[in-house]
Amino acid sequence: MSDHKPKYFQYIIAGVLIVVGIILITSILKTEDVAILPDAQEVLDETTRVVEATNYEYIMPEEWEFYENAIEDIQSLSEYQEIEFGVVQDPIEPNFVYFASRKTLLELGDTLLSLYKYNEDDYSFDRLWRRDINNVDEYGIDGTDQYFPVMHVIGYENGKLIVLFQSGDDSPGPCANPWLMGWEDRANRNMMTINLSDPYNGFEEYTPSDEIIETAEDAVDECETALFQ
Repeated sequence: MSDHKPKYFQYIIAGVLIVVGIILITSILKTEDVAILPDAQEVLDETTRVVEATNYEYIMPEEWEFYENAIEDIQSLSEYQEIEFGVVQDPIEPNFVYFASRKTLLELGDTLLSLYKYNEDDYSFDRLWRRDINNVDEYGIDGTDQYFPVMHVIGYENGKLIVLFQSGDDSPGPCANPWLMGWEDRANRNMMTINLSDPYNGFEEYTPSDEIIETAEDAVDECETALFQ
């Protein structure tokens, strides 16, 4: 019997080894792919993560470029509305701003407060919240026991607006800063938040951070220094 192997035996062995090698490499690559995929809980955590977004600055309505447009637009919805300070930009969607309005009918003793989201790109708007108040109410609104309450939008914090309620005849002085009002003494003023995802669920009391308070106190000092020099 001859000990010689078939003529193409070495080529057959080489081919088998190549096929085995391809199978092994493919298996390793699949294993690596599976290893780097996030599990279901990681995906869930990512989709439910809260976006941190804040804006603690506001502008006066008269300084706002779209003030005249906004007045005309909201008065088409309800006449005699006035835009109160301030106007606050959405930090996530910069083309949107928020502001509050007031409409007071003295002869009837009624006040209509409204909260708006306004689109500067196309002048569209949504009234997010409204409330009719009669001055015979025992406690006005949310800690403000004076007649004809006013609502001011002063900031945005993680999906909530920061608002200040005060009496319509409140006159705290030329250097007063809203960030220093309505949280130490809530008898006649009240600083609150309203959740934009559910505006009619009510207000929550709000106290600004130490950093915001210090910044506001510095602004008051600068104002008083300039005023009384």
